[in-house]
Amino acid sequence: MRLGISTACFYPLPVEQALDAIGSLGLRTVEVFFNTESEYFEPLLSEIERHVQENGLEVCSIHPYSAANEGILLFSEYTRRTEDAFAQYRRYFAAGQRLGARYFTFHGERRMGVDTDGGIIDRKLKVYHRLIETAAEYGLTFTQENVAWCRSADPGYLRTLYENIPELRCTLDF
Repeated sequence: MRLGISTACFYPLPVEQALDAIGSLGLRTVEVFFNTESEYFEPLLSEIERHVQENGLEVCSIHPYSAANEGILLFSEYTRRTEDAFAQYRRYFAAGQRLGARYFTFHGERRMGVDTDGGIIDRKLKVYHRLIETAAEYGLTFTQENVAWCRSADPGYLRTLYENIPELRCTLDF
């Protein structure tokens, strides 16, 4: 097992400064937590890539800032928004591929109190399958992170995902 650290631990430092801080600590395995859309594009993506290389870091995973909105972006019944989100996530996956990441970390839906849809429904499972397949096109393994404020905090929810999507992997956040 290797220990790593996320650039999110240094928020609100810009990603490239967080990478320098991680490098100065002697750690080499990182998760790049993108904090805004512009970090997926030039010139910032090249700057982030340069800081990864200069610090001798290995990007293990990437994590999008849009994690707080993944439920509404990908799992609502508004299919046009879902399609736009897939275009956005393709950009994320491409950035991860460029940085050499192996994993994409996903929060999923927020826990909103009352479960109005009766749990996991077919459309949501199809979205998960599509996300996994799309990430794989970029050489990334798609992972569901357990998050206290998301549905993924519930072991029963994770079990249902596991039973219905065996190719889904998990990221443990403790």
